[in-house]
Amino acid sequence: MSNNLTVINEMICICDEMIEYTSTHGGLYGTNKLYHDYKNKLDQFNQVHKDTFMNSDYGPLFILNKFTGCSYWTPSAITVIREALIQIKHEQFPKHYERIFISHREKDKPQTDALITLLHDIGIESNGPKKIFCSSHSEYYIKNGERNLDEIKKAFNSHHHTLYIMWYTDNFFESKACLNEAGAIFIMNKKYFEILSPEFDNANIGGLTDKQSTWFKADNIERLNIFKEQIEDMFSLPPIAQNRWEGKRKEYIEKITIKKK
Repeated sequence: MSNNLTVINEMICICDEMIEYTSTHGGLYGTNKLYHDYKNKLDQFNQVHKDTFMNSDYGPLFILNKFTGCSYWTPSAITVIREALIQIKHEQFPKHYERIFISHREKDKPQTDALITLLHDIGIESNGPKKIFCSSHSEYYIKNGERNLDEIKKAFNSHHHTLYIMWYTDNFFESKACLNEAGAIFIMNKKYFEILSPEFDNANIGGLTDKQSTWFKADNIERLNIFKEQIEDMFSLPPIAQNRWEGKRKEYIEKITIKKK
């Protein structure tokens, strides 16, 4: 992830903590540790971007700096700061991605498990904060007692820059839930890839109109090479060694190929 996004995300997390604090204390004074944590991160951000923003009247940054002079912050003020941070994030760093959402049918779990392994091999971290949302994968299971739909809504409404991958199979198009996710991805103008399982006939892509991307077969070697490079670029990853990539790509293709009886 870009260091720029790391700092902004840390500031957003501090804002979330401040909002939680003020929900029970009514407000937050400038002597509070959370205020100083936020101020230090803002100073760090301003120092990095002094040449970018110094001579401009960029509204969201003006808001961030304006409130640092206040000795008492209300919940509404902190919310305004948080919204300004998200605006800066989306407007200034639109091509830096942080998370991946895989829309799929649970019946196709063996194939999407192989895709996730491939993403890990490319360099998407498998530990730490969840970078992949895939409800059927053991590493990314939704916690007991939490509703699947609620977690999906959270993922769609997150401030994180998310890449959406739709894994197309006949099972996908038989699922109302999958079609609803696809519709939301299109309507909300999200960045997405449409990947077709090897055995799926693209003539069966019914009810969906391509608005952004070119679909590709999951076992197409040339397209997979491009996919790898795109993931590396979007997530600021160092390129995987060519020999290692070719081996991992071969393993992935073998796993997603459904053996005919």
